[in-house]
Order: sequence, then C-alpha cells, then structure tokens
Amino acid sequence: MRRWIKDRLKELGKTQVGLAAALGLPHTRINEMIKGKRELQTREISTFAKFLEMSEQGVISAFSGSDTDNFTLNVGPPVRLDKSAPVKGEVAAGVWLEHEFMDDDKYPPVAASTNPRYSDIEQYALRVKGDSMDKYVKDGDHVICIDFAATGEAVPEDNKVVVVRRERAGTIEHSLKRVRRLGNGDYELWPESNNPLFQKPLDMAHNDAGTTVIITGLVIGRVMND
Repeated sequence: MRRWIKDRLKELGKTQVGLAAALGLPHTRINEMIKGKRELQTREISTFAKFLEMSEQGVISAFSGSDTDNFTLNVGPPVRLDKSAPVKGEVAAGVWLEHEFMDDDKYPPVAASTNPRYSDIEQYALRVKGDSMDKYVKDGDHVICIDFAATGEAVPEDNKVVVVRRERAGTIEHSLKRVRRLGNGDYELWPESNNPLFQKPLDMAHNDAGTTVIITGLVIGRVMND
C-alpha cells in the first residue's frame, strides 16, 4: 500500500483524478498504483514528480521504499534521469542453457535511474521471461541489476530480489528470487509467482547434489511494460 501518494495529494490540495489526467491515465491506474498493483513507468517519473511537487529522485526513492504504510516521504533534491542500461540477457526460471549471458544487440538499452546507494557500480538490465516472479515483474519487463560481488555484501539483505545462477551437468539457468532470511542465519531464495509450478524456495544451505547455486546480481530497479 502506497498511502503516501494519497497523503501527498491531500497535502497539496490535489486529487487522484488530476494526477491521472496529468499522466494521461485512467483514474483506475492511480488506484492500482496506490494499492501497489502498478508501478510507475520510467516515462511517467518526471510528470509524476512535477504534479506532486517532488524531485524525481524523491519519487524513485518513495516507490522503492513504499512497501509499508510507515514510510516517511522525502522529496529530496532534483536528479537527472539520463542513464541507460545495456540488456545483457534474459532471466527465465526452468530454462537451462549451454551459455552465460551474452552482450548482443538483441534488445536495445533501457532507461535506468541512478540508485544513490550504488551510484559507483555499473548497472545492467535483464529481460524477464516467464512467470516465476509475476507478482513482482511480468514477462517482457526488465530488471535493473548490479554485480552482487561489487556491493561488498557477504549475504544479501532480507527481502531483496537477486539474480540467481544455477549450474548442473554443463547447463545454466538464470532466474530471479526474493531473499528470505531465516532465524538461524541461513536464507532461502523464493519465487513470487501465481503459477503453482513456482512455489518452492531454493535452500542455500542444502543445495541439490551436483547443482551449484550462486547469487550473481542484485536487482535495484524495474522497468515495467504497461
């Protein structure tokens, strides 16, 4: 729930109808946005920020941290959104290939905003295929990632979305998973899917024999299709 959007509109004496009109969207899309069922599109950030009288970075930070109603809105200083991220490949749970990601021209770069926490680490994008994480990203969306090793973190933070590389018998699978820390210090990697086939976690403490599991990337943003 993104109650901060409603609170900010009320503070400014503006309405959801007005915000929808500014974005060129039906009013129902704003409702979905507030309920957390729709993400703000990259092309909408500037207009959204102007209407709510926030900086673009403030909007990005708000959407990144608005999973709870106990969110403190920080409009923040202005920031330019002029970066792009090369698409290095695809993530698709259950698809095993004989090669790693390959830099090619299959997909054009996607727009990417800078996350201040990781501003010194190179960003790249991955195209999502399939529905193993369809509660977070849909087929055809992109995730913006950084090299997990470059963060200096030994273990990913709880609730973060990561890129997972599994290798067995000479084949490789790349997928997205949500980190769930356990009370004993271990953690599991969970899909977030409406598909019954993707409902079990990867237990990092007890890997399947003959399968290597490595966290290669940390997801720091999403680029959603309408």
